[in-house]
Amino acid sequence: MKDFKVGDRIRGDVDNEVNIRKYGEIIYISGEFASVKFDDGTSDGGIHLTGCVKMTQFKEGDRVKQLATCSGNEKGQESVLEIKNGELHAGKCTCQHEWELVTPVFKPGDKVRERETGKVDEVVGVPGVEVYDNNHYLSAGEGFTTKKNGWNYRKNWERIEPMSRYEELRKRIGEIGNGWDKKADELYEEIYNVSNLRLWVDCYGHDGSITVVKHGSMLYSIAQEKKQCNETYLTHFDFSSQCEKNKAFQDALYYLLDNSTIKPEPPVISIVGKEVKAEIEGKIYQVKVLSQG
Repeated sequence: MKDFKVGDRIRGDVDNEVNIRKYGEIIYISGEFASVKFDDGTSDGGIHLTGCVKMTQFKEGDRVKQLATCSGNEKGQESVLEIKNGELHAGKCTCQHEWELVTPVFKPGDKVRERETGKVDEVVGVPGVEVYDNNHYLSAGEGFTTKKNGWNYRKNWERIEPMSRYEELRKRIGEIGNGWDKKADELYEEIYNVSNLRLWVDCYGHDGSITVVKHGSMLYSIAQEKKQCNETYLTHFDFSSQCEKNKAFQDALYYLLDNSTIKPEPPVISIVGKEVKAEIEGKIYQVKVLSQG
């Protein structure tokens, strides 16, 4: 019974004689029995766990296959799960017992995460790779091997998509601790190289401001600094304490990064064939877009 815990979603055999199966969530466990709150609103405190099957814990972004036609989804149709109004949706379907996780395909070198525990590892062997096939694993086609955790079922793991340089730099900005240290300075230089923007720090005790200026501003005296800053000024971030100063540094670096050459372009959304509202000569009309120029 150690495989079950409170919060698990299960398929439970309510009456084996007539083969009634219901789906719900475990709310209490005592020995080999559990109290289960079923999806139909009923509860049962005497469900024997030997007749239960743990259901996959789905999450946003998972790709699932429809096991039966439901809510407009056809049997076999694949969807990527989204959260709408606080609930997981596969298209319009919210019936998780009608979903099956699409097993990911890995290759050696992939970074992967175990779905239930969050453990991170690296793929070493997969079916078709000699070192893997020569080990004659049971259920070999359903599994793979990792550096630290050995053989595993693929369905229990997910690939960690590699971050772009933009995402990696944003992550590092968020990890800046208290104080401007060598790592923070190196990060600033990296971002400067892709943005050509500089930071100017003006402090009066604990109060001050971090100003973003265009590359090439040479700041000498206070008077000259103010004059040149006005000529090249882009934006500024004020602070009135050491804690706020660190936050201002982060916000300034985010600004530099978001105005750099490596920020990804937003996706182009086609509206051809769709009806939109348009203002023509001061009046609002509902029009259909025939082409997108």
